[in-house]
Amino acid sequence: MKKMISLLLALVMAVSLLPVSAFAAEVDVPAVQDVPTAEQQNDENTTTITTQEADTCHVTINSDTPAANAKFSGMLYSPDRTIDSEESVSWDARDNFPNFEIELKSYDSENYLFIGWEIAAGDKSCTGTSIDLAEFETVFNGIFSDIDEEYTYFDGTAAGGYFESSLPVTLTACFKSKVFISLFSKSSSISN
Repeated sequence: MKKMISLLLALVMAVSLLPVSAFAAEVDVPAVQDVPTAEQQNDENTTTITTQEADTCHVTINSDTPAANAKFSGMLYSPDRTIDSEESVSWDARDNFPNFEIELKSYDSENYLFIGWEIAAGDKSCTGTSIDLAEFETVFNGIFSDIDEEYTYFDGTAAGGYFESSLPVTLTACFKSKVFISLFSKSSSISN
């Protein structure tokens, strides 16, 4: 009897050393379904980033310096929308045409100097207060097409864009702090 209990105990100990997967039966598991991420879900708290397949282009207009309190006015096209004194604008332009005519309506000019616009798509960008269209076309070659020379411009505090884009577009008003400029000027004159 002792030998039988010892043998049974040894068998239980040997079985306990086996991995649990040795006892598992194979079961067909259905394929995992794709669940939309937060960026892909469309609710009132989420901006939907669309792709070119959807024939829309996400566009953002903003300031590189929130403290400058930049306010934009103008017209967005496709779909048409008038903006007035908005700090930032974001929309999905239909047919991949991010068309706009924007003006920097106001900003804290006492403390900041407007130095120009930057338009960017992917890793390409163009900056200034005016656009050299030949350079613009070269920089964005393969990204922008059907550029309308009459409606694509930087003109001081105004900017316009009329072109087709294969990537999301960002138009940014760029500023420098007058305090920084003043300190730099003073340090330059002291060193001379």
